[in-house]
Amino acid sequence: MKRIVAFLLVILTFVSATIPIHAETNNHQQETEILKELGLFNNGSNGFELNRQPTRIEAAVMLVILIGKENEAKNGNWSHPFL
Repeated sequence: MKRIVAFLLVILTFVSATIPIHAETNNHQQETEILKELGLFNNGSNGFELNRQPTRIEAAVMLVILIGKENEAKNGNWSHPFL
């Protein structure tokens, strides 16, 4: 059940992130704190940065955590062909 709720919150966060917002008029702090408590969302050195579009890597990280593969991803010895 937590995963379903977390997934819906992630979707809502990304949908709301695509709509231009102003920090003065829309505050998503409560949703952000819920995602943080679930371990899906962490703030960086600049805070949560809710007024910018999420990156693809941020979305991928949230998806990996959501499907329960975070430890596998962190502990894997991965190789790639990129330089």
